[in-house]
Amino acid sequence: MTKVYFTRHKTTIIQHFLHNYNSFLSKPSVNIQFIASLFAHIIKKSYFCEQNQ
Repeated sequence: MTKVYFTRHKTTIIQHFLHNYNSFLSKPSVNIQFIASLFAHIIKKSYFCEQNQ
């Protein structure tokens, strides 16, 4: 019974995530800005980590 509940619950989470992801992709300008800022953040972090060593 627990396993069935967990499987159903997991499917709901996945569906919810996919729905959010699709609505996120339907706004390309927001998507591009978010990805750009995310990459900039990662690059800055890795750059500073290399400088500090």
